Amino acid sequence: MYKRILSVITSICIALCATVSINAESSQASKTDTAESLVSSYFNTVTEFNGNYYALYYGIGYLDWYDVKDLCESMGGHLATITSSKEQEFIQSTILKSDNGYGAYFIGGEKVDNKWQWITGEEWDYTAWEVNTNQPDNEGGKQDKLRIVYAPNDSWNLGWDDIGYAQMPTQQVPNGFICEWEDEITIEPYIDNNHYYYAVNAEITWEDAKKYCEILGGHLATVTDVVEERAIEKTATHFHEYYLGGTDANEESEWEWVTGEDWYYTNWEKGKPDNKTRFLDKYNQPKGEDYLVYRNFFDFKISVKKWDDCVANLTDYTDYDNLVGFVCEWDEMPVNPYIIVLGDVDLDGTITIMDTSEVQRYLASYVTFDSKKLKRSDTTRDDYVSIMDATAIQRYLARQIYRF
Repeated sequence: MYKRILSVITSICIALCATVSINAESSQASKTDTAESLVSSYFNTVTEFNGNYYALYYGIGYLDWYDVKDLCESMGGHLATITSSKEQEFIQSTILKSDNGYGAYFIGGEKVDNKWQWITGEEWDYTAWEVNTNQPDNEGGKQDKLRIVYAPNDSWNLGWDDIGYAQMPTQQVPNGFICEWEDEITIEPYIDNNHYYYAVNAEITWEDAKKYCEILGGHLATVTDVVEERAIEKTATHFHEYYLGGTDANEESEWEWVTGEDWYYTNWEKGKPDNKTRFLDKYNQPKGEDYLVYRNFFDFKISVKKWDDCVANLTDYTDYDNLVGFVCEWDEMPVNPYIIVLGDVDLDGTITIMDTSEVQRYLASYVTFDSKKLKRSDTTRDDYVSIMDATAIQRYLARQIYRF
């Protein structure tokens, strides 16, 4: 069984955000405005340093080091690595500068075979351990992951600290992590009825999947009619099963959507929901099934493209070898300056016939494109813009294809 394995499909990012044009002169203002406008998605700071991009996530509840490693990678990046004093200074002065108070944030270092290393394979030739607290101290002999501690009014307690992968800071210390990207991220949204969907192929619990979608300004997908069911069918195609945003955890048999939408449309397999665990964990007692999952395969228990009730973490079941992901949904496309949405050439937050016209005008030399417009236009991914890209957008709009 694949544990904590991500299938990264063509630089995916589930943020489903529109790109804004940024350049060396105007980027700082746009980044600041964007960071301030994304309170609901838990972005605190989004900015660029030395050609790389960084985002701080905080206030997200319990996620361990492996969980947040998966989340960063599923967005096309990785947990931040700090390889120089200048980068450390940037992280401290820009990324961690907030009104959030004392904080401790996971970053991408771990100790393997008693040797510290970066998850990216970069050289471990710079460190910034907390000096006054004698770090790393390997307290309890189980601290093999890395976090950065930030105390804005307490300069002695500022630097790196080793910690156990599941050990969280104290109640007064907000839990968070820092993601880093080497380049802008290209995504392929499925768009239907002005809603945006993306299937994330990352094996985490239902609760953590819910938090993940909310971190990025969306929610676990809700399916309230056949149109949305079609969207799930078109996106949830790689893994065997995908969590959706339905639960009866609050009251048994009273199913509800995480958004509070009315529960009137269903697509249950015959005999479901039954609140009966499919497989018995070797170490835990059988549990009820309080969470909604979409089945993308057929076996002797259930038909394909149907719903089933399940436990919060199917991947914990030792006899369960099917891959479990989840689907996020956005009711509108929020703004992030580092996301490139294929097909949205004119940057209006939607893909329309006007984007086809933009490509045609470019090919006729009526307009010029900067590097980001060129990336957004290259829907065929052949590294140049041609009439085939304009045709691909037209086919997408006609639903002859469902993603570029």
